[in-house]
Amino acid sequence: MPAGDSFPPAAQFTIVIPVIDTPLVRATLRDDCPWSLYLKDTLTIDNNGTSHRYVIPIIVDGASPSRGPLADLINRLQGIRINTHKSSDELISPDHPASTKESNRSWIDHLYLEREVSQAIIQLISPDWRIDRPLKVFISHTKKKNSEEMNVARLVKEIIDDTHLEFFFDESSIQTCDEWGKELRNKAGSCALLMIRTDLYASRLWTQEEVLLAKEHDVPIVSLSALILGEERGSFLMDHLPTVAFSQSDAHGSVARALCRLVDEALKRTLWMLQTSFTTVAGFDWKPVHAPEPTTVISWLKNHPRTDPHLWIIHPDPPLTRHEKKLIRDMCELAGFNDNTQLDIVTPREFLSRGGAFHPGQDPSIETGEHTLSGRRLGISVSPSEDLERLGLSESHLDYAVSELAQLTFLHGGTLVYGGRIKRDPHDMTTFMAEQAERYATTTGGSAFENLQPWSEFLAATKEDLREFEDRIQNVGSLWIAFGDKKLSLAEANRHRLSYGNGDTLDHMRTLTEMRLLAASTTDARVLIGGRLQRSCYAVSPGTLEETYLQLQADRPVYICGGFGGIGAVVAKAVGLPTPDGYTAAIPDETGDTKRMLASISEKWWSIDTGLSEAELTDLAVSHHPSTIAGLILRGMNRLANNASNDPTGVPHGGE
Repeated sequence: MPAGDSFPPAAQFTIVIPVIDTPLVRATLRDDCPWSLYLKDTLTIDNNGTSHRYVIPIIVDGASPSRGPLADLINRLQGIRINTHKSSDELISPDHPASTKESNRSWIDHLYLEREVSQAIIQLISPDWRIDRPLKVFISHTKKKNSEEMNVARLVKEIIDDTHLEFFFDESSIQTCDEWGKELRNKAGSCALLMIRTDLYASRLWTQEEVLLAKEHDVPIVSLSALILGEERGSFLMDHLPTVAFSQSDAHGSVARALCRLVDEALKRTLWMLQTSFTTVAGFDWKPVHAPEPTTVISWLKNHPRTDPHLWIIHPDPPLTRHEKKLIRDMCELAGFNDNTQLDIVTPREFLSRGGAFHPGQDPSIETGEHTLSGRRLGISVSPSEDLERLGLSESHLDYAVSELAQLTFLHGGTLVYGGRIKRDPHDMTTFMAEQAERYATTTGGSAFENLQPWSEFLAATKEDLREFEDRIQNVGSLWIAFGDKKLSLAEANRHRLSYGNGDTLDHMRTLTEMRLLAASTTDARVLIGGRLQRSCYAVSPGTLEETYLQLQADRPVYICGGFGGIGAVVAKAVGLPTPDGYTAAIPDETGDTKRMLASISEKWWSIDTGLSEAELTDLAVSHHPSTIAGLILRGMNRLANNASNDPTGVPHGGE
């Protein structure tokens, strides 16, 4: 959310999670040792009225400190106990069939720990669930269709029995003399609902009502899909929900994943409700916990004044697609809101990226429209830096940042340009961006995503991989091959391939520079995230550094994200921006060309407008939060595009 007077100056809640194992116990035996002094301060529970600090200890293999701050903590608080010597499957249920696979062990341990930690956080900060009123799961189910169906509901109940969760399980949870119908409806609208979607589930009136009540009350819902033969038609009431597949061969693991996801949904709900409490007077008409859908939109529209000239809806990420938004607009018109009624459906990231601002007692305001980036092209320089682990990050964190940036770029009608090869691994950025375009692209004619490959990479790739990738993205993007100062289609490049053989003696460095020059001259701006410090064996400088240098030489802005270390942090330091916690990075084996590029970047970067203020550029440089990074970059791009459209000369002017 953008900053404002109604927001707290610091985090409302701080959760400290010490992992207490034998080495840490040994390191705190003396009161005056560094770890003891550090933990005495860190583990202090502090509630001063505006911010709260809580501690959730994790105790590994029965570690038992006899003195010092850890002993004081364990004697005072119940911790989460994990046993690394115990079969991981036993952590789900004592009756789970033993597994000898080491990979399965670490994966299941992760689920158990995630669920326990998330539930503990919820019960510390949520107004709905507390330590003395634990998170309760409503097990929504129906009878079996045939004898082959596993009794999934009973299995869920057995597994919950071995956790700190509570559950509501139809008539067995209703007290004598209670009005059973009233009690069922009350619990469906107040508990976290786990749908056990077997073959008959969607067609039963009671289960339909339970799901409808849960949606109308905005409680956490997860569907455990346990279909065997399938459904005759399903029900629209059952969709638009997080879903976990049930596997007969891994029944316990399936239920564990569903419960973990349900607790995660409860934590997201808690955080959203706390966050939106600061926007009560900010003018948003509706702040649902879940993205709007026909079932919930109808309930809201029935009670909203038809005279409201501007409907404001904010919901958690991810954003709705253009088809989903159009359907909700149509529903508003059918509900009696005329054509002059404006409708803005945004997530916090979208609101930030469009220059959103709060005004107490009034409607919010947004600087730019929904498709301001139409015709604008954003280049991206990204690769995992050697510093990720040092910063407490992983390649997955980098993926999240790129994912959110890609989503917003496509939703705003822009084009994302990436010069990278196609790789078959989980962190293949080319395929990753193409996937985001397939879901969120709002442009037509395949212009949302452009993959620009250097000639050397084109020669190294197989024709089959290139053709398959081009076919896949043809509706939302395009594949181009850089050849000198030209962009060739795949068909044109294949004709040129015959003249170059296998390219064994090709100048790799030259073709990479040609691709980067072409990208710099055909994009309106570039974002730098991470970047390997070590240059390749045939390069004179790191690739992301050269891309940044060439972009500035073309008088195009570069958005610097130093929070992921690497070249991003090096460039941030070179231009005088701060880095996270004073973190510093250095390029090994720095060449003369590298020094020249850094000097030029330092001299030129501030003279090129980014559309962001100095304070916003500072926030961008130090953040590793995907939402902040994506929101600020798109805010700057939107301002530049908006300024250019308002200036008859077409020359953009800067942010304040």
